[in-house]
Amino acid sequence: QDPESFIKFLDMTSELRFLPLDEFDFSSPATFCMFVNIYHCLLQQALLLSVNGPLSKKSISQFMRTSCYEIGGDVFSLAELHSCVICGKMSRPINPKPPYVEAPRKSNAYKYYALEYTDTRVHFVLNTADMACPVSIPVLSQRYLEQQLNVACVDFFCNKQLLIDPK
Repeated sequence: QDPESFIKFLDMTSELRFLPLDEFDFSSPATFCMFVNIYHCLLQQALLLSVNGPLSKKSISQFMRTSCYEIGGDVFSLAELHSCVICGKMSRPINPKPPYVEAPRKSNAYKYYALEYTDTRVHFVLNTADMACPVSIPVLSQRYLEQQLNVACVDFFCNKQLLIDPK
């Protein structure tokens, strides 16, 4: 509703290109929070600016691989931030199916930025713009990270976000 604020926001996201990534501690919770927050910021911005309408199983892959930010001199797509950076040191899904999007194989160089600090509860926080995702997106803070991850887990399991297909 406030175009000037949105333009300021877009200008601020362009400043990410100056982040000195080589100075970050990839084993710290603070860097973990930063990348998850950047991921969600890009996701929201890409959805706001999307001209293709709502995402579908067919369009999600293209959307995740082409929505990008320049961060510290490298260009990161949503898929690369998710698969190579945030979940880069975690085990891969066994049988991924849409709407799950894996970064392309040529993006393996981004594993250089894979976070050493990992927490499997991040899957209850990460939003990928599909129906199975959390209804809200928290802004992670190193100070409250443990609480925020616990709240996301409780919300997922206690607020009927988990459905089991008996078939």
